[in-house]
Amino acid sequence: MRVIVVEDNVLFCNYICNFLQKADLDTVRTYRLAQAKKIIGTSVREDDIVLADLRLPDGESTTLLQWMRENGYMHPFIMMTNYEEIHSAVHTMKLGAEDYMVKPFEMLELLVRVEKVLERHQKGREI
Repeated sequence: MRVIVVEDNVLFCNYICNFLQKADLDTVRTYRLAQAKKIIGTSVREDDIVLADLRLPDGESTTLLQWMRENGYMHPFIMMTNYEEIHSAVHTMKLGAEDYMVKPFEMLELLVRVEKVLERHQKGREI
């Protein structure tokens, strides 16, 4: 299992990835939507999870989530944002995101949420 982290703040992206790696999770770093689509389209694994910032230089991650669903990528998706906006949270969840986290957040909370999402998806595959 690995976490594909889509975050344009390089320092924060590195911080998240380093923290998740210490928790024995593989990570892939990407800073743009176009890069994320390329990674997902060419090398996504069955048990990958996507953790994406809402607003990126080349658009909003809701377009990535919508693209994923339209192309059959049903991987778990967690949205992160600096903006606590109810309408964007609702829209994200309607598109199929598993969770929505407002920054700043505790890294342990992120780990708990990632593990819960993975647990739900592993149970779903066993049925």
